[in-house]
Amino acid sequence: MSDKKLKVLVKAHELNTKGSEALHAYNLLLELSNLVELTVIHSEGNQFGDVSYRFDKSQFHENTQFYSMPYETFAKPIIFINKRFRFLNRSIGFAPIYFLALRFWEYSTYKFIKSLNVNFDIIHSLNHISYREPGYLYRLKGQHKYIHGPISGFYNVPYSMFKTFNWMNLFRTYFNSLKISKRLKDCLAGAACYLFVNEYDRIIDTNSMQFPDVGINKVNKSIPYVNSKDVSKLDIVVIGRVEVLKGSDILIDTFTNNVVLQEKFRVHFFGHIDESVRNALPFCKFHGHVTNSDIQSHLQKSHLLIHLSLKEATSLSIVEALNNQCNVVCHAGFGIDSYLNDNICTIPLVSHNYSVLILTKFLSDYRYRFFNNDSINRLDYKILALKLHNLYVSNT
Repeated sequence: MSDKKLKVLVKAHELNTKGSEALHAYNLLLELSNLVELTVIHSEGNQFGDVSYRFDKSQFHENTQFYSMPYETFAKPIIFINKRFRFLNRSIGFAPIYFLALRFWEYSTYKFIKSLNVNFDIIHSLNHISYREPGYLYRLKGQHKYIHGPISGFYNVPYSMFKTFNWMNLFRTYFNSLKISKRLKDCLAGAACYLFVNEYDRIIDTNSMQFPDVGINKVNKSIPYVNSKDVSKLDIVVIGRVEVLKGSDILIDTFTNNVVLQEKFRVHFFGHIDESVRNALPFCKFHGHVTNSDIQSHLQKSHLLIHLSLKEATSLSIVEALNNQCNVVCHAGFGIDSYLNDNICTIPLVSHNYSVLILTKFLSDYRYRFFNNDSINRLDYKILALKLHNLYVSNT
């Protein structure tokens, strides 16, 4: 086989050193840049137009090329309107408007790549929004081998998980019932391979491979496998936005009026916090938005991550916690089942009250003890990049 590197183009809408999805793409492509001749196309900023994606390109292999794609002018009014609906969902706003703006970006990106007139060995759409917006790069499959994904998100959250009616979950369930759009069918049918996160995300059996949507940098691990953390008072970490789909109301109902738990734990929140939540949890410490390195440092000192999200695949914060000898309690499913070990307690998605009951019992009985387990080593970004490279080679 020739030693010449493959010429690969990867489209990653979100690419940054902040935010789980954007950071995952950054870390994965950083390692991949050492294995292939890499061209990266990413969005100029986030979906609300109020964060620009800036990162140190010198960290990548010197031959890596970057193209920062802005949203076209006619999409700006759509983004402006969607920003006014941010209160509905802090990650996407009002879903129909969000996906409309995203589709415009995907199409302009497709036209730009087509205009490059470069022969790539592989074009990979590293989808940041699972299967709901497949983009248009599959139309180039006649000129280049095409890889799509990983995709995820087909899991339906039971309505019993919500205390009151949640129209966003109804919207999500409806789209899941459609299962697959015509564009996604065309996309996967023409792909040399598509990647899926969980078995229930596998749409067709052929030309597919399981691939995670999170990873870890093992070099960041700076503490040995010894139970050396201070256990005089136990530290809990909660990472991410505080909202219903993140299970925040479960956490609030668990700790509110439970003096025993309030005295047993120090609870640290990282991420956006509404004032109402601050008022509901006066005994907690709120750190706001911090860097990933700050979170890593705090995880090294902490004992337990509580991650009660109802809708994610495997969260980056979960594997980062395990990598820093921090136990985890989370809801079952979404890919975490693959990494079950004695350091993780999973709560079945049954109902809101059931989760409160199980979490309360778990925290009441909790004692810190971390068991050496290598199950997350396969999420090392160096290993993931090599797995991706091997896939590319096998399809050229």
